[in-house]
Amino acid sequence: MKIYYIAEATIPSISAYSQHVMQMSAKISKKKNFKLITINQNKNLLHKVKNIFKFYDVNNFDIKIVNSSNIVFFNKIMFILNILKEIKIFEKKFFISRSPIASLILLLLNCKIIVELHHPFHNKIFFKIFNLLSKRKNLVQIIVISKNLKKYLIENTNYNIENKISVLPDSANQKQHNLIKSKINFSNKNVGYVGSFYKGRGIELIKKISLILKDFNFYLIGDYSNYKFDSQNFPKNVNFLGFKNQSSLKKYYHIFDIVLAPYSDDVRVFGDKLDTSKFMSPLKIFEYMSNKKIIISSNNQVLKEVLKNNLNCILCNYKNPIEWANKIRMVSSDTSLKKKISMHAYSHFKRKYTWETRANKILNFIK
Repeated sequence: MKIYYIAEATIPSISAYSQHVMQMSAKISKKKNFKLITINQNKNLLHKVKNIFKFYDVNNFDIKIVNSSNIVFFNKIMFILNILKEIKIFEKKFFISRSPIASLILLLLNCKIIVELHHPFHNKIFFKIFNLLSKRKNLVQIIVISKNLKKYLIENTNYNIENKISVLPDSANQKQHNLIKSKINFSNKNVGYVGSFYKGRGIELIKKISLILKDFNFYLIGDYSNYKFDSQNFPKNVNFLGFKNQSSLKKYYHIFDIVLAPYSDDVRVFGDKLDTSKFMSPLKIFEYMSNKKIIISSNNQVLKEVLKNNLNCILCNYKNPIEWANKIRMVSSDTSLKKKISMHAYSHFKRKYTWETRANKILNFIK
């Protein structure tokens, strides 16, 4: 049997979506006959990246990247045509899809499919069609990344599909914790943030914290080219390091003593169109855990599906920068607490949240 993974993730890109797709593809391809079909909407980056697999720090696998145009509707048509072109009529096949339009078409074609959703369909027409198709037997499973999203789907579909929905949070790779040299020296006053700079990610909160903790250094990793702010207006103890790909990111984790997940109650993804705060499962949370770092996070309800206060993290009120500053200073000076919580987090990660574990759970649905 051949497994096709269908995604509308621009590859290569700096998005968490593309990172998720490439990591899952790498793990599944090690176990099954596999091909990823995806799209490229950033030709400039495609030309700059010499080796896509090295960029994502994954093993090689079979991949088809469909070139895009500037016309969205045309892109969708070309994408679907390329999927249909790849499908051999007499081949035994199975689909995993993160593409809404591809999921609907493959369901109508009676193909066996697992649909993965990271947020509700923002296209109401798509959701109505999916609602009608959700009772079909060829829809083997719906994978969601949070319990909140599962609850939303159950409450907003007309059919009893609870037994078809499985919650699999995002994941990370298990790291080799060898010391890697960096130009920046480690300090127990080094605080790190890795992620995007879109609305609701907590960049303004970090600014407020840094003004209180003037003796701490804050290192922010991520692409801030589209973020509307002036880095000159930030205190001198805030350092913007820019985007780092997976293969080069490792050395930066070694310089962080504490890492932050300062999500607000309105978290936007690329394009600033969709609020994912009620349904998200941020990749960076699991990456933090895998790197044995103590996490100080917002007490967002959906994050508490994974993060447990004083067990595998420290939780704070997003709206209270003084509380964040106090917790950072407290953790920084308490080595035993830091070790205890970070190792609990690492233990939880190894047991439940590796890409390998996630891939195996999905493969268990494929017969």
